[in-house]
Amino acid sequence: MKKKKNIRQRLFGYILLLGLLAIASTQLGWVYRGETEYTPVRVEKGDTVWEIASRSTNDETDIRYVVSDIMETNHLSDTQDIYPGQILNVPVPSGDD
Repeated sequence: MKKKKNIRQRLFGYILLLGLLAIASTQLGWVYRGETEYTPVRVEKGDTVWEIASRSTNDETDIRYVVSDIMETNHLSDTQDIYPGQILNVPVPSGDD
């Protein structure tokens, strides 16, 4: 009986540990992500979110993350939601190399 209780306690401990590790690993991006600076960019005729993102990123950054950041920051639901004259807040590439 004591052996069963010990196994259950150990199993519960492992499950708890795995849960805590899962939570911690999802939070690492928030902890290590620095403050992002933004600059206002006026949308010109023919611009796309992808083009704007590609002009404002460096070679080490995945442009998909920049597009996603622009979409989220400017509350866009679709990349086609931009129009000429619109001002978008666009992330400035960090100077950390």
